[in-house]
Amino acid sequence: MLSRGIGQGVATGIGTIGGQVVSNLLKGKKAFQGITDSFKAIKNLNSINKAYKTAGMSADAIKLAKQSPEYAEALKASKLGKMNLAGLAGAVVGTGLQAAFGPSKEYGGKYGNITQGIDTAYDLVQAGIGFVPGFGTAASGIMALNKGLSNIFGSTDGMTKTDAILGSAFMPAPVKWLNMAGASTTGSFNN
Repeated sequence: MLSRGIGQGVATGIGTIGGQVVSNLLKGKKAFQGITDSFKAIKNLNSINKAYKTAGMSADAIKLAKQSPEYAEALKASKLGKMNLAGLAGAVVGTGLQAAFGPSKEYGGKYGNITQGIDTAYDLVQAGIGFVPGFGTAASGIMALNKGLSNIFGSTDGMTKTDAILGSAFMPAPVKWLNMAGASTTGSFNN
């Protein structure tokens, strides 16, 4: 089960990176432009900060230098780069966990159609927001990670509307875990 999840996570990472590579090549850019730009932006900001310290500038001079438009641009690029890389990592791990633990067990319950409908909307939002560079990429990765973490400790049977809604991907994983921990199942009966 875990190996299937790891394989799916790696496949998602390759697919995501592959999609970026194809898109970049079609636009006439270098294959790994977005990923290398993210690393370069982070490295550039680190180099600027190191140069300030190496130059022996006073704290006040460094503070003044960091108010420059060039520094602000480097800081912004570095933040976007970190969000892009974090989003990619979240998507890979989240998809791997989804594959390892399978779909929500709420789907098989009496109100499973509610959970499936909500999860479909969640997937559409996640895919749409992923097209926004920086924040969108990070948000999409967090959403994939949340969905992957949701079923780690299991899920309810989805036999009530409340369980169906609380079992959806829109709920943060800890909310789903708490709901599952306090739920009874229809799998065993006391005679």
